[in-house]
Amino acid sequence: MAAPAPHHVGHARASAQRNNGIAVTAVCCGLAGILIGLIPILFQAAGALGIVGIVLGFIGLRRVSRGESSNQGMAIAGLVTGILALGLAVYGLSVVVTSLHQLEVDIDHGLNGARALTRAQHVILGQETHVIHRLLWIGNG
Repeated sequence: MAAPAPHHVGHARASAQRNNGIAVTAVCCGLAGILIGLIPILFQAAGALGIVGIVLGFIGLRRVSRGESSNQGMAIAGLVTGILALGLAVYGLSVVVTSLHQLEVDIDHGLNGARALTRAQHVILGQETHVIHRLLWIGNG
């Protein structure tokens, strides 16, 4: 008996493995965004990766609904990780903005405190000078 033609074997394997590379990329972008989003100062990169993960997740779900691929779970995971990365980006933005505002307030208080200290030093120096002059006057009297 003749062996089946190689074309049929390859065709059967291709139809069994209709994976969604876009969905895998969405998961990778989402996970990278989550990891980067744990560092608040890198919120821009986490946000960009989150948005890419969300968009690719939606594209992957659309490919699954059209029957072009078979891994719906991976597309949903890409969508979820993209949303989490975007959430961490928003959190990182709020942390950075709040920290910069607090830094501005602390610097302003520090400058006002330095000015107050300078005024206090002038007052003390003036009082010391007054006391020294008085002692010298008393000593001369």
